[in-house]
Order: sequence, then structure tokens, then C-alpha cells
Amino acid sequence: SGWGTILDYLTSVQDEVLVLLSQEHRQEDGARIEECSAQALKRGWKSIWSKANKTDKSTSAGVVIVVRKFCTVLPPLPDEVVWPGRVVCAFVELGPWGFTAFYSVYFKVSVGFNNENHRILAALEHHVRSHGLPFCIGGDWNKDPDDLAATEVLAGLGAVLVVPSGGSCWHSCPK
Repeated sequence: SGWGTILDYLTSVQDEVLVLLSQEHRQEDGARIEECSAQALKRGWKSIWSKANKTDKSTSAGVVIVVRKFCTVLPPLPDEVVWPGRVVCAFVELGPWGFTAFYSVYFKVSVGFNNENHRILAALEHHVRSHGLPFCIGGDWNKDPDDLAATEVLAGLGAVLVVPSGGSCWHSCPK
């Protein structure tokens, strides 16, 4: 989806406090991301980005976390971008429980758990273990849920795999 569609969605939702986005192809020198961030902020949302990776033809990946501006988000940390263009983290305080680490992920498509996807998963696992906070990981794994569960990484982290019945694209989510 284009950024305009995402902004329309962010403007229309009422109950959502945090949204994880993947395959957000912003890559330029940061000016375009700053412009998108400013547009989101005007609509009441802060955004945390890991810009897309440049390819021979265009861009690939790019992940974003958008959070209502009334939520407390820790200032950007050096390891906020866990894997460039593929995994970004935001530490968000949503209530009296303290901070929770939220991750937006986008794995390489059509390659299974190849070496790079294994390295991305290992970096994600290391990051989750490094802070000891509650966490939520969401995004586009580009994997069958059974393949993801077979890695045993999520189980090793004490995570529960939740798979939507109607797809994970916001177009399929109930309004």
C-alpha cells in the first residue's frame, strides 16, 4: 500500500494505539521518511523507521512502527534498527506495566529460511534477550507459520505464535 492509504487508515482508526507496518519502501536520504513522519504526526502518530534497502531495480523491505503520540516511546536507541530494512524495535509504555518492546519484521520473500533469514531471526532473538522486557513481534515473516514454529526460536523466547485467520494485511482486519 502507498503511504497515502496508510495515512487514511491511521486517520480512520479509533481504538488502535500501535500499528506495525512492513514492506514500506521509503529509502531516500531521509527527507522522504521525515516528510512521512511529519504527516503521521499531524494525524496523531509518532513513527519509528528502518528504511528500505536499495536494490538494482528499486527498493526492498522497509519497516515502520507507528504509535499514538500520547504514548511514551523511549528516545531512539542505537540498536533500534535490529536489521536494516528488516527489523525495527520501539520501546513503548502503554500503561502501568512499564515498557514493552515492539518489533516490526519483514523477512526475505520466496527463499525460505535461507542463511540471511536465519541471521535476521538470530539478530531478533538476540535483541529480545538483551533487554528482558515483555515483547510483541509482528510483521510479514514470508513464511508458513509451521516453518516459523519449527525454528523453535519463538518457543525458546517464551513467545506464542498467533496467526490471523483472514490474513495479516490491514485490508483484511475488522474495522
